[in-house]
Amino acid sequence: MEMLRLSFCLNASVLDFFLANPWLIPDDWADKDIIFPGTRYRTEEDQEAVRYMVRTGCGWVSRPCIFEHDEPPFGYAALMYTGC
Repeated sequence: MEMLRLSFCLNASVLDFFLANPWLIPDDWADKDIIFPGTRYRTEEDQEAVRYMVRTGCGWVSRPCIFEHDEPPFGYAALMYTGC
């Protein structure tokens, strides 16, 4: 819990930066779904969503992740540790 207080969620701008510069994506992310919860969206069905990136056979892609029944999305959140 302490780590979260000293961190902030990265947003979709960072996701777009990584997709444009995939060589900067850490190697240990390759087998994970990385969520960028700092930007939230509303779908046409009025569902809350965030974007995440995942590595596929065609490289890194972005996909939406819908919140279901107010449950947080699956995967690993992209956070920036501010130190202390």
